[in-house]
Order: sequence, then structure tokens, then C-alpha cells
Amino acid sequence: MENSAKSQEIMHLDMEEDAQGRESIQELVLKKMLERKDHNSWIDDSVKDLIRVQNDSKVEFANIQLQINQLLDGQTRVLANQNILIRNQKKFIMDCTKARQLARVVDRKVSVLTHEHGVSTVKRIKEISDTFFDGFIERYVVLNEL
Repeated sequence: MENSAKSQEIMHLDMEEDAQGRESIQELVLKKMLERKDHNSWIDDSVKDLIRVQNDSKVEFANIQLQINQLLDGQTRVLANQNILIRNQKKFIMDCTKARQLARVVDRKVSVLTHEHGVSTVKRIKEISDTFFDGFIERYVVLNEL
């Protein structure tokens, strides 16, 4: 009976050791699970941060594309306005040329009138036409040379 008591005691001690071993294994598993959970949580937070950064980058990229399109649109408008200005400048030069021709016609007619009607009235008409046409054209030429 002593053997049986000793063997039961040994079995009891073995069971206690097994129980303690199981508890320590369970503690280790639990500890590892908590560490993994913390690690997974950190990875999850990092992935969320990366997704946020990616979304922010997409928004910034879209904003930059919009600004580039606005700049290109503005550049197109500037070129169109430059073309309009060039056309208007050409028309203005043509109008000035026509005005000079008309001034010459007026000058010839003034010469004829001077011969026929006297100097003072005709001089005044000539001064007015010279001041308007030649002065206007001279100012335009000076501005374009700058």
C-alpha cells in the first residue's frame, strides 16, 4: 500500500507539475497573444495612417492637376488676347494710314481753298487737321518704339 500511496503521491505531484506547466504555457500563450495584438494594432494603425497619407496625396495631386489646367486655360486666354491685340494694332495702323491719306487730301483741298478764299480761315483748318492727324500718329509711333 505504501507503493500505491507513493505512486499516487507521485502521480499527484506530476499532475500538479503538469497543471503548473499548462498554466505557464497558457500564460506564455496569452502573453504572446497580447504582444501579437499590440503588434497587430500597431500595424493596423500604421496601415490606416498610410491609407490616410495616400488619400491626402491623391487629393493634393488632384488639386495640382486642377491648378495646372487653370494655368493652361489662363495661358490660352492670354494668347487669345494677344492675338486680338495684334489684330487691333494692325487695324489701328491701317486706320492711321487712311487718316494720313485723308489728311493729305484735306491738305490739298486747303491749298486750293487758300488760293480761292484767303489764308486765315484755311490756316486754321490746316492747323486743326495737322494737330489731330500728325500729332496722333507721332504719339502712336513714339509709344510703339518704347
